[in-house]
Amino acid sequence: MNRNSSDRDRIRKEAARAVHRKFDRRRMEELVHRMLAGRKSMQAEEVPVATDEEYVRMMYLASYGLDRHSSFRFTAADEQIRKGAFGYPGGQIEQKP
Repeated sequence: MNRNSSDRDRIRKEAARAVHRKFDRRRMEELVHRMLAGRKSMQAEEVPVATDEEYVRMMYLASYGLDRHSSFRFTAADEQIRKGAFGYPGGQIEQKP
């Protein structure tokens, strides 16, 4: 492996760790709890998605919400939400009982 390949691998691993820390399950559960603000559920369309970071956050939120290990559930709908340059599945986000 040459130096450039080694550097690319190191940078890729560091970036993956940084993204995972920023969007880990605990942080996404806390975010959903704050956004629900006492409500039982909300529509995915209510989640702010105006920047690349918010878009990635929405993808993690949806992914964790489809996982049975999260404290919340994401139920996808047939609709596709468009906000500026970003598109993501519509649906409902709800706190699990």
